[in-house]
Amino acid sequence: PATPSGGEDLWVEGLTATIGGSEATVVSSTGWRAPLHLPVAGDFNVKNALTAVGCAIGLGLDPQTAIRALGSFGGVQGRLEQIDEE
Repeated sequence: PATPSGGEDLWVEGLTATIGGSEATVVSSTGWRAPLHLPVAGDFNVKNALTAVGCAIGLGLDPQTAIRALGSFGGVQGRLEQIDEE
């Protein structure tokens, strides 16, 4: 993949909702692509994740590392949590 240099556009392709969150591919206008697994549901969460990747690039961080880190985001306690009722 191309090394991100900033000033690039980011978008997602193939967004699907799963029982475990959201799956998509992050695509950059510079040519790199990376799978995204986000363990929280909602298009707004995917948009927030994409913004976080853009911020990481702007700070000179590796976007692949940022995308992998997003895979461990557990959400905010009390928001959109699954409630098991017996």
